Amino acid sequence: MGNKKNIIILIFIVLAVYINSIFNPFIFDDFALITGNPYIKNFANFQYYFTTSLFRSPNSSFYRPLQVILYAVVYHLFGLHVAAYHLLNIFLQAGNAILIYILLKKIYSEKISFLVSALWAIAPIQTQAVTYMSGTADPLCLFFTLLCILLFSQKRYIYAFFSFILALLSKETAVLIPFLIYIYEYSRVSSSYSLPSERTEKNNLFKIWTVPLSTFLGISVLYAVLRLTILVKFKPAVMGGIPFLYRFYTSFQAFLQYIQILIFPNILAMQRYIPYIHTWKNPDFIVGFISFVLILYWLSRIRKNPRLFFPVIWFLINYLAISNVIIPVNSNVAEEWMYTPSIGAFILFILGYEILKDKIKINKKYAYVPLIIIFCLYGIRTIVRNHTWKNPIAFYKKTIKYFPSQKMYNNLAASYQLENKYHHEIKYFKITLKYPANNYTAFLGLGNAYLKINNLKQAEKYYKKAIELAPHSPLAYVGLAQVYIVKKNLKKEEEYLKKAIQVGPAYWASYYWLGILYLNTGKYNKAYYNLKLASVINPNHALIYNDLGVLYEQIGQPNKALPEFKKAYAIGYKDRTIILNLAEAYQVLGNYHKAIFYYQKALGLYPGDPVILNKLAIAFALNGNKQQAIRIWQTILKRYPNFPGARINLQKLK
Repeated sequence: MGNKKNIIILIFIVLAVYINSIFNPFIFDDFALITGNPYIKNFANFQYYFTTSLFRSPNSSFYRPLQVILYAVVYHLFGLHVAAYHLLNIFLQAGNAILIYILLKKIYSEKISFLVSALWAIAPIQTQAVTYMSGTADPLCLFFTLLCILLFSQKRYIYAFFSFILALLSKETAVLIPFLIYIYEYSRVSSSYSLPSERTEKNNLFKIWTVPLSTFLGISVLYAVLRLTILVKFKPAVMGGIPFLYRFYTSFQAFLQYIQILIFPNILAMQRYIPYIHTWKNPDFIVGFISFVLILYWLSRIRKNPRLFFPVIWFLINYLAISNVIIPVNSNVAEEWMYTPSIGAFILFILGYEILKDKIKINKKYAYVPLIIIFCLYGIRTIVRNHTWKNPIAFYKKTIKYFPSQKMYNNLAASYQLENKYHHEIKYFKITLKYPANNYTAFLGLGNAYLKINNLKQAEKYYKKAIELAPHSPLAYVGLAQVYIVKKNLKKEEEYLKKAIQVGPAYWASYYWLGILYLNTGKYNKAYYNLKLASVINPNHALIYNDLGVLYEQIGQPNKALPEFKKAYAIGYKDRTIILNLAEAYQVLGNYHKAIFYYQKALGLYPGDPVILNKLAIAFALNGNKQQAIRIWQTILKRYPNFPGARINLQKLK
């Protein structure tokens, strides 16, 4: 359906500017949506994909089942390898660029369609939706939106209908698709690039589209009703508490800021925020409002010119959906929200360049040199931006430099936690407490940090504050239970773990720690039940299987312990405890050759470890290789003369 050469070039362009992002680490919401998302780790949770919000929180109204399904598929194929999730977004980006190219060819020339799709594909503003693993919703929704429009234009209404449903399951803004189909079809049949048979449809558009478009509009209405009643309900966003007029005034400043980012993407940030405008006398509102009105006036003048009408109306319709005026959203400006509207902006840019080039009458040899320079600058800026995401701490600090916010400080603190820099973590979480908004995340983070440095009094204090703010979240209850594990208060530990299960029955850690509690107190049936349930909810946690193996050993069933240790090793093959438990399981079952193999594996990861060397020597001795066992024990005693295990075992063997 298009020039194959141009399609291959588009794929190459996308890969060229995004290939340096594929090994970027998990960041920001990736931990909630991917690494810490129990739903994607077991298809037994499939029903929850359609009945819970994206963040599995009662306070979240993001309904993105298809995004969760894709993450689940990627997880089951590739686990938690970051490259797989990055490639998912990159392939969607390439697919969208190709669809833009194919669709625009019905309205514009081959050259203009290709230039627009290529410029859109490498634009730095798109990195927020592509480089960010959790940004999948925007590329996914646009993919099925464009596919739906394409199929509709081919009168393949059944396929278009299914694409529409998939778009709705990707992101809420898909409700705009019926309007986007109309403006595209109007522009397509009015274009000089349409076929003669298509142009004859122009006078009968209403008749031709009455049934299919009415069906699509009906689906949009039904979707809205379901979201208000049965499915994950729309909840007032943070901005919903802002008076309408403040949001209205500020939307025009946001409009200007979006234009500025599209043209001069020198400063890019994960989260932006502009102070709300409280009066119509504000210069930013006045300039933005006048600019918007002038665009509307121009739109009325060009309504009969499909080449110009289409990009302007496409941009405006999509902008109104994210303007924070009609529907309050969770920010007043965000780069990723330009992912779909920017198509219109780049069409206008390329058209403007073509007109300017013809008016100036530049030599044909150099006609596209300025445009090539712009392409190169955009591509380099995108590559540089991708590189920024490689270091989460530097990334958050750079964002805070321009747009300090509670969420950014929270994520900076959490990044220090991942690097075990707990005092830095505490420092930045305490900065977030200065913000008047909900401090649940900070309290929970402070509880975790103080627990890590064994300051149990402070940990208990902040976990309890977190529970006060979010009594329906299980995380703080589990954290508090861990405080009581250290304090050896079994009664309190059990109480808070049961409370965690009560408020959050899908959180695996509650069952895991309760299973460990019962394992340590000899209540093996209860331990088995809870550990097994934890493994069903989160089948990718190695320690669950390890502790199931320990349980089987303690009840004298080593033959059942071995498979559990093997499962644990398949996930956590670098964990010292897991490798040793697997080796010992083989040893108990008399398979000394395998035991020696895994002890040597452990020794490869932890060379010179006297405990591992001692266990290896025992395995050699049991396997009949006494001379090798003696040499290992003698080596241990040379390095660690006071190591008791080696001396006792050597004497026993002699």
